[in-house]
Amino acid sequence: MAQEIYYEGEIFKLEEQPTYTDEAGFAYYKVINYDDVMNKYFSTNGIKSLETDKGNKGLFRKINGVMYCAEGGSATAVLYESVKVGNIKQENNKIEAEIKCELNEYLGEEVVSKVPEVKTSIVFLKENNSWKIDKYEIPEACYERYKNSAISY
Repeated sequence: MAQEIYYEGEIFKLEEQPTYTDEAGFAYYKVINYDDVMNKYFSTNGIKSLETDKGNKGLFRKINGVMYCAEGGSATAVLYESVKVGNIKQENNKIEAEIKCELNEYLGEEVVSKVPEVKTSIVFLKENNSWKIDKYEIPEACYERYKNSAISY
């Protein structure tokens, strides 16, 4: 489910043309079915978390009450590979799992930076008999912290 959400084109319906471009060169498209998708996949807390810049690294932005999604962007891109899920803990209505992945920063086709392991986690909460994402920080947000600190993850 998290991977589907990361590859937003798989579940989000976006307008064909971007509405605006931010200072980093990312083009933002209006999300036509945002509320439907968010209510299907995310808990109330999960929606709040994803809508913060910390949680989604600017993937989504709300402008004048309308949600937009970034696609494309500047010449650099960060992609994660070798995704592994572990340390799964389940309680009554909650499942928490650790996600480890390798991050590669590309400039065009060339890898310009490689982080061998970044850790994040995902929490699912059972809400109205459906499992929904309650907390998820995308790996790129963890990568930014990794790049900007001396602490390794």
